[in-house]
Amino acid sequence: MKKRKPFFISGNFQLKFLLSYALILAAGIFFSVYFIYCSLKGILEKAAFSSHLSLSSTGELFWLTIVRINILIAMISVLAGFLAIALIHAYLDRFFHKLVAGLKAWGREDFSLRLKTKGSWWVQHLFDDFNRKAGALDKDNERFMGLVDSLIATINERRPGMLQKIKGLHAQLTNNKRP
Repeated sequence: MKKRKPFFISGNFQLKFLLSYALILAAGIFFSVYFIYCSLKGILEKAAFSSHLSLSSTGELFWLTIVRINILIAMISVLAGFLAIALIHAYLDRFFHKLVAGLKAWGREDFSLRLKTKGSWWVQHLFDDFNRKAGALDKDNERFMGLVDSLIATINERRPGMLQKIKGLHAQLTNNKRP
C-alpha cells in the first residue's frame, strides 16, 4: 500500500499562511462590497429624490459608477499586491542572508553563531532548530577539545617524546585546520 502524501509539509507555517491569506481576501471583499454599496446607494437616493424625474435603465444609471469603482479596486489591489510582494521579498532576503551566514560559520567550524528573529512565526521554528543543532555541535566540539587536552596531559606524564607531535595536532585542531 502506498504511503499517503502529507497535505501540509510544514503544518503550522502553511496553516497560518493560508489563514492570513483568507483573512486578507475577506477584508478586501468586504471593502469592495461596502464601497460599491455606499456608491450605488447615493446614486439611487439622488435619482429617486431628484426634483425632476428622468427615466433611464438600471445599466445607464449604474454603469459609470461601477466602472470607476472596479478600476479603483483594481488599482488598490495592484498596489497592495506590489507592497506585499516587496515586503515578503525583503523579509525572505533577510532570512536567507542570516541562514547563509550561519551555514558559512558552520563551514568554518564555528558553532557559536545563533540566529535571531524578531517575533516572526514564519521562520521561528527553523531558526530554533538551527540554534539547537549549533548548540549540540558546539558542545560536541568542546567535549572533543577537552578529550584532546586530557590526552596531551596523559601523554606528557608517560611519554614526553610524543608530546610534540600531539601538541602539533592539537594546534591544528584548535585553529580549525585539518591535519
